[in-house]
Amino acid sequence: MSKINLEKYPNLKLVKPLKWEEVFDIWRQNEASDPKWMEHYKSRGFATWEAWRETYAVPFKCAEADWGFYVITNPLQDIPNFCGGPFRGWKENHYGEKDTMTFAKLANLDHFQNFYKTEDIIKNFPNGTIISGMEVDGDIYIIEGMHRCLAIALAKKRGLDMPIDIKIALAKSPQGKLPLVGMNLSYKKPDEAK
Repeated sequence: MSKINLEKYPNLKLVKPLKWEEVFDIWRQNEASDPKWMEHYKSRGFATWEAWRETYAVPFKCAEADWGFYVITNPLQDIPNFCGGPFRGWKENHYGEKDTMTFAKLANLDHFQNFYKTEDIIKNFPNGTIISGMEVDGDIYIIEGMHRCLAIALAKKRGLDMPIDIKIALAKSPQGKLPLVGMNLSYKKPDEAK
C-alpha cells in the first residue's frame, strides 16, 4: 500500500487496506438508489449510475491507486481542513479562481449558510457514513462526500457538538495533481436552487 502523508491529519487511523472495487461499491451504496442522484446523472445524459461515476473514477485513476479504510477520530477538527474535490461545478460556482478550497473556507461562503442539502445533513447526520478522498502532497481532496464534509465544516463553524461517526476510503493519488472533472449543464448555486 502506498504511504499516505497524514502529517496534517493525526486523527486518521488505518483500519485495513481496500480494493478499488470495494470503494466503488461504497459509492454505489451512498448514491445509486437515491432518487436525487438518479435525477442528477440522468439530467446529464447518463443511462446508469456506473456510467456517470466512471467519468470521475477514470480521470482520477482510482483503479490504479492503493486504497485504505480509515476511521476519522476527530472529524470536527480534520474534515474542515480537507479540500473540496476538483469538480467543474464546484470550481465554477464556489472556488472562483482557485482550483479548490478547504471545507472551512467553503463554510464561510454566504450561499452555504442556509443551504437545504447541508442543513438536512446537519440535522440528520448519517452516522457510520463513508466518504472517499485522495491525498496529493499532504492534502486530502474529497472525491465523494462533498456535502457531508461541508455540513461538518458548517457545524464546526456554528460551534455544534455533533456526535459524528465517519470513515474515509483514502488513497494516495497516482498523479501529481487531480484533473478537473464533471459537467455543469444545469447546476445552480444553492441560493438559486430552491
